[in-house]
Amino acid sequence: MFEKTKKKPEENKPQTQEAAAVETSGQKDENENEKNIDLSAELATATAKAEAATQKANELQAKLEQMELQSREKEVAEFCNSLKPGAVLPKFIPGMKRLLNLLAPEEETFDFSTDGKGEKETCYDFAKAFLSSLEPQIPLDPLKAKKADGEDDEIEFADADDEDLELNRKVKAVMKEKGISYEQALHIVEKRR
Repeated sequence: MFEKTKKKPEENKPQTQEAAAVETSGQKDENENEKNIDLSAELATATAKAEAATQKANELQAKLEQMELQSREKEVAEFCNSLKPGAVLPKFIPGMKRLLNLLAPEEETFDFSTDGKGEKETCYDFAKAFLSSLEPQIPLDPLKAKKADGEDDEIEFADADDEDLELNRKVKAVMKEKGISYEQALHIVEKRR
């Protein structure tokens, strides 16, 4: 029936050189495709890692900026609290704090002297120096009083006019009513005017 015939070893080999080249070329294409797939996978992994690192860097940058802002706000608040009482009217303090917070991160320097031969400084440093040099504009401590004729309920104020006395009475009333400092009470009374 069927006869088994053995192929000669020569029959297993490609019959032409062209056929051998095509077979070799196909194997090379297959190897290159596998390499391209591997490189694409590596690229995708590297891209994902880079995006994650960029996102983490952005988060850390935002956190750093928030910490710097809080630090600057604390520094400005401490500076404002260190000013001479009454050097800046209480109604101007919130605006002054906002201004100083805006000026603080600026690093550009200027010569603020009238002759142009002064030392260069930032706007923030100049503003702080200027505000520190201000003398009290209004008295924020209770008016100094002396007792007249030994009577406890009658107090005679030194160098105080009727307007100052009335202001002092209102401030003391607010202090007593709200249990706050003289400066805070004065700020409230000034707002009511």
